[in-house]
Amino acid sequence: MSTLKSTFIGTAIGLLRHAEQPGTRQFILSGLAQWRRSLPVARDRPFHRAIALIHNRAPAARSVHRLSMAVGISRRQLQRIFQKRLGVSPKVYLRFFRFEQTFRFLERHGWVPLSAVAFSHGYADAAHLIREFRAFTGVTPRTLLKEACPVAELEMAV
Repeated sequence: MSTLKSTFIGTAIGLLRHAEQPGTRQFILSGLAQWRRSLPVARDRPFHRAIALIHNRAPAARSVHRLSMAVGISRRQLQRIFQKRLGVSPKVYLRFFRFEQTFRFLERHGWVPLSAVAFSHGYADAAHLIREFRAFTGVTPRTLLKEACPVAELEMAV
């Protein structure tokens, strides 16, 4: 994972990795969701168009190359804009957004086979999904889900 500057997202990722209390990760993820909703929605600028494509899960937002083409700027320019605005590259932001959406899905639907979840959320396989969860939070999806929904622990045992 690339080096993260001291920004809201970079700080949040660091806090997620080192959270010791079970509710801390959910608090951080909730804060990120609120922050995301507060981003300006002007559609005339490349950054805002890119963010809108990512948040709407448009096919163009599956890679940095496709995203830059969709907003009409070079990959390098898109990287500079994201680094300036968010302190992370578009690739890190895409990965983190996908991770967060996957976690929210698991939170809503309880424990489902990770291979199906991985496929539906754009991961190559369950191992890839687990590696991403560990990269961002330091724990597996199962551990994070147990922290979020202690009742889900019973469902996971089955």
